[in-house]
Amino acid sequence: MKRAFSTVACMDSSYKEVVESAAKAGMSAVEIRQDNDGSLFGLNKEQIPEMMDYFKKFGVAVSDLGTGITVFEYDAEKVKQADKMLEIASMAEAKGIRVFLGKFDSKFSNPGEFCYDGIVKTLKEMCACAVKYGVEIWVETHNAFSTGKVLKKLCEDVACDNMKIIWDIIHSIEQDETPEETVNYIADKIAHIHIKDGVHPDDDNEINYVYTRLGYGELPVAEIISLLKSINYNGYLSLEWEKAWRPEIYDAYENLDEILAAYNSFMDGIENNLLPMISSDKWETVVPKVKKLARFSKGKYNDTLNININSKSYGVGKWVATADVEEGKTYDFSVSAKTEADITDIYVIYTTFRKDGSMILRDHAHFSEVVDGFVRFSDKIEALPDTVSVRIELWLKGYKGEVLWYAPVLRESEERKERKAKIAIGYIPPKDDGIYTIESNVESIIKVIDNSAKKGADLIVLGECMYERGVPKTSLAQYAERDNGSMCTMISGKAKEYNAYIVYNFHENENGEYYNTSVLFDRKGKIVGKYRKTHLTVTEFDEGMTPGDSYPVFETDFGKVGMLICFDHYFSDTAEKIAANGAEIICISSAGDAAEKCIARAMDTGIYLAVCGWNHENTHDWGAGRIVAPDGSILADTESLDEPAFAEIDLNKPVRRGWLSLGPADSEFYGVYKYEKNVHC
Repeated sequence: MKRAFSTVACMDSSYKEVVESAAKAGMSAVEIRQDNDGSLFGLNKEQIPEMMDYFKKFGVAVSDLGTGITVFEYDAEKVKQADKMLEIASMAEAKGIRVFLGKFDSKFSNPGEFCYDGIVKTLKEMCACAVKYGVEIWVETHNAFSTGKVLKKLCEDVACDNMKIIWDIIHSIEQDETPEETVNYIADKIAHIHIKDGVHPDDDNEINYVYTRLGYGELPVAEIISLLKSINYNGYLSLEWEKAWRPEIYDAYENLDEILAAYNSFMDGIENNLLPMISSDKWETVVPKVKKLARFSKGKYNDTLNININSKSYGVGKWVATADVEEGKTYDFSVSAKTEADITDIYVIYTTFRKDGSMILRDHAHFSEVVDGFVRFSDKIEALPDTVSVRIELWLKGYKGEVLWYAPVLRESEERKERKAKIAIGYIPPKDDGIYTIESNVESIIKVIDNSAKKGADLIVLGECMYERGVPKTSLAQYAERDNGSMCTMISGKAKEYNAYIVYNFHENENGEYYNTSVLFDRKGKIVGKYRKTHLTVTEFDEGMTPGDSYPVFETDFGKVGMLICFDHYFSDTAEKIAANGAEIICISSAGDAAEKCIARAMDTGIYLAVCGWNHENTHDWGAGRIVAPDGSILADTESLDEPAFAEIDLNKPVRRGWLSLGPADSEFYGVYKYEKNVHC
């Protein structure tokens, strides 16, 4: 089966832009939607040969012309319109022209009237016209003619071999006909397929599904493609991305290239899926032997793997399937879920095995986003040496709840790319003589930034309020400044000079409100964002300070960065909230030395911490500046202004340990800590 797409996705594009995007995406054909005035791409009939030369130059065909001709009674004028489009279709070497039948209904309670006999007569005449052009009449599953059952009778009554069917997969399902039923009725008449995705509307009286991004809906596309293979369908699978009149998907993708890339990714996942079809008996159910509380079923269209638990006793149930893989390769896994249960009560776990059945890796696949009510999980699974298979487990746990699992896909992919970042902790130690001035503090800040930059740091983290540290002051206002003040301006210049991100902490005065603030500067010296200390000490309240109220996370070119300040990281919820917002590194500017706390925070979240303290209070011989890995190990620490703590980390390399939670296998800290708290992070 070949891939194509309809120009409803790009009605404002020229034919050259469409053809070039099609060729770039490897599309075999384009389904051209007729303009409102009956033209194609605004061209007159004499310009069609020139257009076709361009299509042929790039090896792209025209599958059919999507006319707007709609027939709901006998209409000789519609026959004339079809005749004109058939001629143009012949010039474009298209195999068919699409026509609609019946009124466009939106509610089951308000069906539109039509004259069946008039439609039959009109189609007969259209088919007679089509013979002379060698082009077919393609009726789309739409309106009252959406089901195979209705169209089978229509085909028999029209009795013309050159009338075929475009199966728009969403419309037959909207009318509650299963794909198997549709194929059984019209298998020999299917000429073309429209691919899309969507979800059932909230109102059962509404006919139209709500459209979604590909792979984020309920349509059993994989099952449909399997059915098409079973009848030896060899036509086009055409993406009909109805951007022009479906506002719910208008902003889903930026442009045609993104739309086609998403289509290819979606179809590749289906066509190269190593996991069994949902309809297959290779999906098995598993419950604890002592508590067989979960109930299992599959969706009407074989679109879901369902689990239900309703008990006063705590229950667990899961769907399980296994796929063969090759050692040394990497695989993309994804699955979506719809649930009214707490999101913490659904798990996705994968396990890799050796030939002897022993486990190698067992990890949680990561929850990535919620889109249109679907919870989506995705991850890269590495087949380490000796790996021969992967087992996928789709879980529900709890007392009461239900989950519907959609579209589990495992397919070979590119290996996980490195995403490295060099981190330097700009530690400035207390002075032996205890004498501090603004000038000497600034000199130390500049020196530690310069020394950090010599190591090629991507990210430099400075301590808490080092500008005024130890300098006597009469009030908070004496040294507080705005984020465009002299020190921030100087730090901005250093970030630009060394092409590095810098976390700088200071007392901020914004319109008479005083905050303990950390600012993240980017490589060009611009402020990416700021964080204000949320857990103020009593002494800070005494000074008149105001606490922050959020835990923002900021994008950098190597990953997502969050910030905390000193007393903040004495509490687990601060780090967990930043982790929940997507942070991969937490930068902590501190005056204290909460040595055990920073290890706990790394292990609370399973992510990296970059801590720049000041006082040396721990008894472990760790420097007050340190970089902590997700497993709590200290990658680097320092007590020296001249030698900043420095480490290079790879944010795409999982940090694992054996028997962490998931049995006799290596598991990643991030997933275990996130998903097994029984609290949604």
